[in-house]
Parts: sequence; structure tokens; C-alpha cells
Amino acid sequence: MARTSCLRDLLTGIHPGLERAVDPTTKSGLILPGRYVTACEIRRAGTTRIAGYLGRHGVSKQTVA
Repeated sequence: MARTSCLRDLLTGIHPGLERAVDPTTKSGLILPGRYVTACEIRRAGTTRIAGYLGRHGVSKQTVA
């Protein structure tokens, strides 16, 4: 739980909106910010690229949805 709190605090400091959207207790929530760090990168990548990236890293569509 302490690690989850630290991750949430870090995300809040960097991008509050991303903290609300990403759950650091899930695999996708840990993988996504490792690749797409800023909100601009996430917008530029779009849903198709992000879904493809997560899929290549073992996150199923059911896990993401």
C-alpha cells in the first residue's frame, strides 16, 4: 500500500488528470506511464497506439477496459 500511495502522489504532482485516469494497482496502470509520460504524449499516441503498446506488453483488452 505504501508503494501505491507513493505512485499516486508522484502522478498527482506530475499530472493530476493522469492520476485520476491511471490505476497504479493494475498492470496497465504501471506500464502506461513508463512509456507515455506526459499528457501530450498520450494525446499524440491516441487510443490505437496505446492499446497496441499495452497489448504487446501483456495487457489484455479486458484488463484495460
